[in-house]
Amino acid sequence: MEKRAIIALAGPIAQKLYNERSFRNYHASEDYRTAGEMALRVNGSAKQAEAWLKWLEIRAREALQVEWPIVEGLAEELLRTSTLNGEQVKRLRSDLIISRQAAKSPLSVEGT
Repeated sequence: MEKRAIIALAGPIAQKLYNERSFRNYHASEDYRTAGEMALRVNGSAKQAEAWLKWLEIRAREALQVEWPIVEGLAEELLRTSTLNGEQVKRLRSDLIISRQAAKSPLSVEGT
């Protein structure tokens, strides 16, 4: 359930990271409802559920910040093709990770 709650929270967080001014709470009402229901199932009280959700939001935000170039690459491909299946997402993500690592490599500097 934790993974599903993080996924539910990641959408609104990604929208805010992309363009905070474009985000409206009602855009994410279903995501928040889903995460809230899971939090109440997993935890013993509303107070614990609220704390758990805050912790999951931190984890989701930090993961998105680290992976943001991959998120952007997937979004660009979706804009180009309109749809991606699971295998295409896995392959594209792998390609984006490889290209990101190559860009960080000291061997990728021109002339070396």
